[in-house]
Amino acid sequence: KLQQAERMEEEDKEEVRPHLVFMLWQATVLKQLMRWDHLDEALWDVRNLLPSLPDVLVLVMIHPDPQEQLDQGALRRMQCLLDGAWQLVVEAAVYSPGQPDGILEAKRAACRALREVLNCHE
Repeated sequence: KLQQAERMEEEDKEEVRPHLVFMLWQATVLKQLMRWDHLDEALWDVRNLLPSLPDVLVLVMIHPDPQEQLDQGALRRMQCLLDGAWQLVVEAAVYSPGQPDGILEAKRAACRALREVLNCHE
């Protein structure tokens, strides 16, 4: 019975691997992070927040002010860095709260990423 209890305890400890993770960043924070000298450290700090790497990561930049000029360069650079550093499918999107269809781009990015992963497994 002791061995059976130990096996059950080990099974309970097994982590469930996420298939899809949304990573949300404020546009201003993302711009600052991309200029930061210790970007590698920041990427590993973020990586350590995840118990295991997902199949798909959707990077979402929150752009609350539609009047403000949007710089998607930081978003694309972060997408490339995460894709290269973690070797997983990374899609990017901009979310504009309060805007008609504001969430639509993030949903489309998730669909693109999932479709890519599913096509690779066929």
